[in-house]
Amino acid sequence: NAAPGDLNYYCKLEDQDDIYLVSGTTAEKFLRNTLDYVDLSLTSTVETTTYTTSSSEDTSSSTTSSTLNITIQRKDLASPVVFTNQDNQLVQNGEPVDDVLSSQLESAISSITASSTVAVSSTSAQRSEYGFDDPKATVSYTVSGTTYSFTIGNGLTEAELPEQETDEDSHSSSNTSSSSITPIKAYYVMMEGRDVVYIVSKDSLPWLTMDLQ
Repeated sequence: NAAPGDLNYYCKLEDQDDIYLVSGTTAEKFLRNTLDYVDLSLTSTVETTTYTTSSSEDTSSSTTSSTLNITIQRKDLASPVVFTNQDNQLVQNGEPVDDVLSSQLESAISSITASSTVAVSSTSAQRSEYGFDDPKATVSYTVSGTTYSFTIGNGLTEAELPEQETDEDSHSSSNTSSSSITPIKAYYVMMEGRDVVYIVSKDSLPWLTMDLQ
């Protein structure tokens, strides 16, 4: 149990009667569950190179990720949207991508970190519960020879987020406007090759809302 003041914990060794006080920092390492030890980095930080853009007569350049191909599939899109790297230039449907979209895609494919996990070795029932039977979107891209693929499941509102991730200010404000639609704050996300189900902030998934038409 926690000692008075909640700064330390009582501790004893098996088969011994002596009782010790252990710092909370040390004791809490033994009180964590499996989910607390999962690496929350979905991708490592990608290297950058220079893409040229032709938004004006003068060829300009902007720094973005060294991505070879990006494929985005969403429920609201009739077909997958594919971006390719041709001669260090990001291209969609044979046309160079403008600076704004290049910048948005750069953000989308940069290092992605989850806020928490809800399952390590997820079962089919869990994946169904979290929306992966009918995902909101899938995104795959190749960076420096490595292909990453993500599936985005159900969204979570402020009230559905784990307690440590909720924003007290936004939570209290939502109580005063119960008639409005509750906004989505995060999504369940899985990465191909892993059975882990992550929770990722909506802000880290800009491809879900960016205009790709």
